[in-house]
Amino acid sequence: EGGPLVEFPAGEAQIRNIVWDSESQRILADGFETQTGWAIYDRVTESRRGLWANHDPLRARLGDSGTATTTAKVSDLRQLAWSPTGRIIAGIMNGREGQELWTLTADGAAAEAHRFTHRIAFPAFTAKRDIACVATVDGRSRVTVPCGGVAITTDPDLDVYGPVAFTRDGATMYVTLANAS
Repeated sequence: EGGPLVEFPAGEAQIRNIVWDSESQRILADGFETQTGWAIYDRVTESRRGLWANHDPLRARLGDSGTATTTAKVSDLRQLAWSPTGRIIAGIMNGREGQELWTLTADGAAAEAHRFTHRIAFPAFTAKRDIACVATVDGRSRVTVPCGGVAITTDPDLDVYGPVAFTRDGATMYVTLANAS
């Protein structure tokens, strides 16, 4: 019964990442022009355009440093995640000085980046709009909230793999934990 089909323009490369916004109106997907290029698909207008093409390369204020900035190409960002409001997008950038967690307005006009000395992956917004991520803590893979901060304890205490998701009310977190096999 799912309703009418929506057809989007074909991509130029294989799509490996798809991220829906909270209103199910827009989709972020890689594979735009190159394997690492990002596009935003609009379900209502049945259109596709390069994500932040008018801001590429992106420039972000670096953490709490005041005036220091960092830059990245849109195609350098990985593992994008929408905020619950759809106004902010987070992503990981592998830089020469370490990994950076980028947060950008949905239109790409404003950005902030935080640099990490340890490995981070799979950013996800919590119900309170904090950004959680999978981080390496004492050699173990853990979900941290905020990203790179305090590790969430799981029972049993196992390494976390892959993406993280939170329910809208924040009462439940979904993760993949390692098992004996």
